[in-house]
Order: sequence, then structure tokens, then C-alpha cells
Amino acid sequence: MAASATAKKSKASTTSRQQSPLGKVTSLGPKEPWQAALLLPTGWDDLRFPITDFRPGFADGDMVLLQGKLYGSISTSFSTGTPLMRGSIVDQRGRTVQFSAFGDTRELQQVIEDNANDLLIFGQIGFFRDQAQLKNPEVISPVWIGRFRPRYPGKVRVINPDTVRDRVVRLLRAAIPLAATAITNELKRPPSELVRFAEVEGIETLERLILHAHLPKTIEQGEEAQRALERMAALRAVTLARAQAPKPIPGGVKTPRPIGRWEDWVAQLPFQLSPKQRHAIAEIAKDLKGNLPMRRLLSGDVGYGKTAVFAVVCATMYGAGGRIAVLLPNETLAEQAYREIKAFWPQLGDTIKLVTGSVDEKQDASQAQWLVGTTALLFREVGEFQLVVVDEQQKFSRDQREQLLKSSTHLLEATATCIPRSQALVQFGGFAMTLLDEPPIPRTIKTVIRYADQRRDMFADVKRTLDAGDQVLVVYPRKAEAKEKKGKAGKESEEQGIHDVEAAARAWEKICPGQIRIAHSGRSPEDNAAALLDLREERAKVLVATTVVEVGVNLPRCRRVVVVHPHRFGLSTLHQIRGRAARTGGIGYCDLYLPDPPKEKSLDRLRVLERTQNGFEVAREDLMLRGCGNLSADSTQQTGADDTILFGRPLTPDRLEEAIDQEKKVWG
Repeated sequence: MAASATAKKSKASTTSRQQSPLGKVTSLGPKEPWQAALLLPTGWDDLRFPITDFRPGFADGDMVLLQGKLYGSISTSFSTGTPLMRGSIVDQRGRTVQFSAFGDTRELQQVIEDNANDLLIFGQIGFFRDQAQLKNPEVISPVWIGRFRPRYPGKVRVINPDTVRDRVVRLLRAAIPLAATAITNELKRPPSELVRFAEVEGIETLERLILHAHLPKTIEQGEEAQRALERMAALRAVTLARAQAPKPIPGGVKTPRPIGRWEDWVAQLPFQLSPKQRHAIAEIAKDLKGNLPMRRLLSGDVGYGKTAVFAVVCATMYGAGGRIAVLLPNETLAEQAYREIKAFWPQLGDTIKLVTGSVDEKQDASQAQWLVGTTALLFREVGEFQLVVVDEQQKFSRDQREQLLKSSTHLLEATATCIPRSQALVQFGGFAMTLLDEPPIPRTIKTVIRYADQRRDMFADVKRTLDAGDQVLVVYPRKAEAKEKKGKAGKESEEQGIHDVEAAARAWEKICPGQIRIAHSGRSPEDNAAALLDLREERAKVLVATTVVEVGVNLPRCRRVVVVHPHRFGLSTLHQIRGRAARTGGIGYCDLYLPDPPKEKSLDRLRVLERTQNGFEVAREDLMLRGCGNLSADSTQQTGADDTILFGRPLTPDRLEEAIDQEKKVWG
């Protein structure tokens, strides 16, 4: 019965989507027909001037519209295994340009033949044996001639861009007035003021602004209209961020005793803090004494001493009789932090408790003054807190990070690379930030992207690292080859040693017999701990692992990190992984090895790590690339676009900053 009901529901949903004027455009964000106006083009094809004279002069890569007649007949060959269609278009002087396309081109061929005597084809120029050819031609409808035709995003195996364009353009006339009203309501400003904010020459209404963002008279006009709409989306985001700034609480956050001197707790530490760490503690401790609940981000790179900073802040709150919770992403880190804090101040005794999935659930955590734990804290009766610390905040959802808070609770989040949403809140309202920008022990990590033809050089560098008595961490995307991919794929994986941990470890073992250890989530915690112990006690030289080593793993002799297929990881993860190198100071190395060429977008992302080793800068670049998502207080969207004013357009720092500048200019 349940399966039948599910099938009926799925069928009804599919039928509803098919009946909607949007169809599968809904997969790109819009759910109502009027929202089609808020799905903007990604660019435009210039179809104003068909070329009727095919004399030489085409440049490689040009997008051109050719007008002429079909020359001869169209042929299809199968010499490469994939169908290849070829044909030619001829101008009035008899000059020809060949066109070609791979794949199933039967429909395209039919359209070309139907329009053989007045053919308009559009495509990209390429050269073969010094002859210009038109690649992947498209027959253009006369309705677009003399205009800029918008290009919309599609979704692979769901809806192609041409279908998106057909549906969106068909809906625009009815959708634009409703979209203009929705934007006005979201921004709570009269349309005339929003037109002033847009500041696009020749645009006098919000409706015209949206129209020109889709169907401009010039590309410059279209780009300017889109930037104006992006600024409006950014203005809404900035307004939401400001609304999250903490509100004053009469008398401040209540504690049994006044907040004491943090210096007294620092004096008991078994090591010296750096000036930067002391400054960070002073800045955060000042918030504890104010009448605002703290919302602060502690940003500092891997190994910069964040744990000591937030531990002293917690101890200061502890000294005032306040209750504290420290939330960490896994049991290893939670146990490590718990042991460190107890070692810092042995007098804490049983007033500090560890709460993880492995700890007895029956223990009464609500009576302990200071709790350190994993997300198990979120599923126990733990009571209320005056201070909550979330370490490695990028590992948690917004709901998880804020679940332990009351309106008057202080919140301190710590990270080396904050999530884009938090980065935006820091920059544009809602969160303050404390930056640890110097390590207690000076160190530099040199990051280099390596390609397949540099494999030999990379292995030579690895060997030099090992010969010097140091260790190497090698990270792969997968723990093991999937069972269904055994056979040829599995054999290739083992031979090349570039796909997964288990296969790669066998290849590495041939290079360093007896010196290889493995760590990944498919092994028991005891096995992973034993592998790490062997590295720490120098019984092994190379650790082959997945991202289980991203946080909380300290290998003092690790000097080089190699990440294979780095484009499969996020910037934050890569930055954390490379932070395993040179933990004791000096120069470390990180090789980002690409066995296969990645897409240019992925390469741009990896180049960020070559440019900077500062985690805060990495986070800012991540925000620029991915967008900050929705900044409203109840949103869980931490990256990407805020699909309330525009669909699929990431909210990036440049647009957010433009919105603030324009806001001041227009409204003061």
C-alpha cells in the first residue's frame, strides 16, 4: 500500500509539473510562473547582423550567425564510433563554410534541410587544416534575427537551456509585473526609490529594468540591469544580516558572580601565550561583561592556538559561576579538548564533563558547570548556558550551532575557514570577529598545483622529504573502490594509485615497504588511532587517508601533504588538510595533484590556495566563488544564492559592498 501511495504521489507530482507553464524549469528554482522573470540569463547571443559574405577573416572561437543556402547534401559518418554530421553553407558568391556536429543530429539535419534555401545557422568558428568551420551549428528562428537572444542555465539530464529559454521568454510579459511587485514587497521600498537605487540610464520603472535584464537592446544595458537586480538582492541580504545583530539585555548576561580577570587563568597555563592570543582573549572577554549577548567568530589558521584562547574565555566564564558548553565535530576532538582543558586547570575536577555518543547516556549532564562534547550535547538534557563555544564551526549546520542558545547566551564560534554565510555575517552585520593572524610558532606552507606530467617531479620531492627524516600525508577522495566497480576499474585504480585509499596504499607500499599506514572512516576507530600512533612514534613514514584527518590530527613530523584529485574537495577542507603540515613550525609543503585536467572553474578555486595560506582569505574567496546563501535568521542555507529575489545568482562580497555603497548614496 505504501509503495502504491508513493507511486501515485510521484505520478501526481510529475503530472502537475508537466501541466505547469514552467515545466522542468522548476528544477532551477522558480516554482510559480511569475518567478520565471527572476531567473536571469547568463549571457546573450548577438543575432543582430547575419553574415552573408563568407570571405576569409573569421577568428578562432568567434560566435557567428551565417545566412546562405545549404550546399550539396548532408553526410553522416561513424568512423570515430560517434555519429559525425557534416554539411556546408554557401553564400551568394559561392564561398562555403563547412559545419559539423557530433551525436544524434537527425532532428537538426531535418531542420537544416527544411530551411535549405534560406538557412540561418549560428555556432562557434574553429579551424581544420586552415579552413574555417562552424562547430555545433544551430538553426535560428527568424524571430530572433536583429536581436540579442538570451542564454539561460539548464540542468544536465533534466532540462536543456533552449527549453528554459522558450518557457521563460513565453512567460515574461505576464510575469514581469508580478515580479516587480514581489521585489518591492521584499525590499519594503516604493518602486520609484528602487529605480533610483538601480541607477540604470534610460530605465524609469522596475518592470522595464527586469525586461532589459532579459531582453536588452545592448549587452551593456543587459549587464547593467542584471547588476542592479543583483544589488537589490544584496541589499535585502545586508538588511537581514543587520537584523541578526544581538539586542541589548538590561544588566547584560546574568552570572552568579561578576566576570573576573582572565589573566588569572592564563597565569596557570603550562605554557606561554603569544601576544596575539592574549589580545584575542582580552577582546572576547570584554564582550562577556557587556549588555549584549556575544555573537563572535574566532578565526585563526590550523595550529594558531584557537583552543587555548577559547579555553581561557570559558574558564573566565566558569570563574563567574556561569555554565559553558563546548561543541566539537567528532569524538576524537572532543576527547582531546576535554583532556587538554583538564590538564590546563586540574582544579576543575568533576565540574567539567565529557558528553559524546560513547559516554553513558544516563549521566546527568544538566548539573555539570562545564560540558565538552559532540552533537550528543544536542540530544541530552543539558540545561541552559551562559556561554556556548562551537569549534570547527564549518562542520555544523546553523541549527546545530544555535540549538544550545537562548536569547541571552553568548556564542563564540571558532574556525580556520568559516562557512560563506558566517563570513558574510562577519563582514556585513550580525557577528563580530577576532582574528588570530600569527602562529605561536612561525611556519609557512607552500602550496603548488601539480599535473599528470609533473608526477615524477612530485614523487622526487616526496622522496626528498622522507629522506630528510620527515613524514608525508597523502589524502584521497575515497576510502575504497566501490564493489560494483571492481574488475578493470579496480585494477586500474591499484596500478595508478590515484583513486582511493586502499588501492593507493598498495602502490605506496611498493615505494616505502613497511612504512605505510592507512586511516579512513571504513576502519575501526582503534585501527585509525593505531595508525596515527605509529606515525607519531615514527614507526611509519607515510599516512594514506581520506578526510578523516581534516581536523584534530597532529603529526609532529609531517612536513608534506599530497592531496589527490583536490578538485573533489571544498576549499575549507583543503585548507584544513594542508594545515597538517609543519605543525611544529618551519616550512611545509602541500601538493594538489591533478591526474586529469579539471574544469577551469575548479582550477580557479584551487589557485586560491596557491595565492594565500591565510584561512580568513580562503574563506573570503570561498564566499566570492560560492555565495553566502540566505542571511535571514531562520535560514539554513549556508552557501550559494538567496533565491528570494533572484534564482541561481550567488550573493558575493562585491555585490554586497556595492549595495551598501549605493544605499548610502541614495538614502544617506
